[in-house]
Amino acid sequence: MYENRDTANDPDNNHISIQTNGEKPNSANHNYSIGLCRSFDLPTLNNGSEYKVQIIYQQGYITVLLNNQIKLETQVELSSLIKSNEAYIGFTASTGGLCQSHTITQFKFHSISINSIKLPSNINNNNENNDDE
Repeated sequence: MYENRDTANDPDNNHISIQTNGEKPNSANHNYSIGLCRSFDLPTLNNGSEYKVQIIYQQGYITVLLNNQIKLETQVELSSLIKSNEAYIGFTASTGGLCQSHTITQFKFHSISINSIKLPSNINNNNENNDDE
């Protein structure tokens, strides 16, 4: 007999979570959640609609937008979690013992080096104050 029980400590059946276990194998268990958006802040995600999701990492924060609205933002310094030059990005969805289709229709990944950013000429790179006071 199949027993459909929660072994991942899911908060509810409609949420967004950012999971990490650093360089160790990751887990769906919410003991490894570093950011969570619960169902009362979300539309019902399994209603058959398409949703635009953006995940942005910038200046020590991961921000998740759903249909252009911020739903989750959490502070994390990736360099403290990732000690090598490689990392994996993944997406997951589940329904327990039920059947449902989850589709990613488009995925883009952009990476920029802070050294490649061109600062305006009135801003220097060493954060000194240029006021003539």
